[in-house]
Amino acid sequence: MLYNKLIMDDNLPNPQGDTQNLAKMTTPPTGTPPIPPTTPAPSASVLTPTPTPPPTPPVPSASKPNLMLWISLGILALAAIAGGAYYFLKGTSTKPVPTPVPVAPTPIPTPVDRTTGWLTYTNTKNNFSFKYRPDAKVQEQTDGTINLTLLGPTQKTGTEFFDGLNMTFKPGSLGGLTLKTFVDKKMTVLSTEGVVSATTSATIAQMVGYKFHLETIVPSDYYYLPLGTTSYLEIVDLTRDPSSQGFEQNAQDTLSTITFGVASPSATPAI
Repeated sequence: MLYNKLIMDDNLPNPQGDTQNLAKMTTPPTGTPPIPPTTPAPSASVLTPTPTPPPTPPVPSASKPNLMLWISLGILALAAIAGGAYYFLKGTSTKPVPTPVPVAPTPIPTPVDRTTGWLTYTNTKNNFSFKYRPDAKVQEQTDGTINLTLLGPTQKTGTEFFDGLNMTFKPGSLGGLTLKTFVDKKMTVLSTEGVVSATTSATIAQMVGYKFHLETIVPSDYYYLPLGTTSYLEIVDLTRDPSSQGFEQNAQDTLSTITFGVASPSATPAI
């Protein structure tokens, strides 16, 4: 109150003592604590603090094994759905099923027997037989040789043979030799008359024997078949067919009709 009184007395006129009075007013009395100036309160409006919500507790994360399990189950479920859709669409496909076209079996042609109506020659002494053309001629020689001949259109009687069917059948004894050894010796003898080819095996009338070719003025094929264990049957084919009368085919057909009345062992072909 004294401080306020001094301020109020400042309004009094004191031209000489203004400075002293100011000093007195601003200087508090000794022993009295200074009174701090009063700071006016701000005129700003007071903000009401917004209450802060309590923090949300953290959600515990799923363990890694459980996550892998769910992923695996999801993959299996997708695979099952895809597989079911595939088989469903496959089963309901509207693609037409082709009707199989029956294929008729190929008929097997009946083999033509070219020897129908042919005559049969039978050799009762050596138990073999064969068929031949009715217009061919069969002659037996004194040495046991059987000749089968049919002259061709260009062949002249009394001249060297060059056209027609010409075959000989001659039984003989092996003389204690094997059929292979006998054939080798025969080839050696004939090699002085022409060129002899190598020996090959030959099967005639289910009998296994040997065959070779002799190249001379009149080429010829030699066949040797066993007759029992001590004899043989020599067949020489000298057939020539320059005018294509079918004589060579006739000779092969005659060979295919040979039969043996007594079973004979087969010769073992050379290796």
